[in-house]
Amino acid sequence: MATVALKTIRVLGIPLDTNKDEFLSFAGRLREGATTTFVSGRKTIPQLGASLAAQGDTQTGTITLPSDSCKKKANERNNTTWKLDDGFDGVTILFSPAEPDLE
Repeated sequence: MATVALKTIRVLGIPLDTNKDEFLSFAGRLREGATTTFVSGRKTIPQLGASLAAQGDTQTGTITLPSDSCKKKANERNNTTWKLDDGFDGVTILFSPAEPDLE
């Protein structure tokens, strides 16, 4: 049974011609409005983790947002046809060659 990730969302259906910079830009828009924290009087921007890998005829990505509330708002900010979800056991795509080996 899939679990719900606290701060990470999976992004499915990303076209193969979408590059890493475009995906990171999309991930940054999902993070907009995240609470800024202050450490020792300095303003800090919450960390954003993102990954992108080809899987079949599309790409799959993950985005780790700074908080659960930011993750909940991500669907509202999704202006693409890409599917966002947070119910998964894990994403294990580490590398996807252009021509996968078939046994």
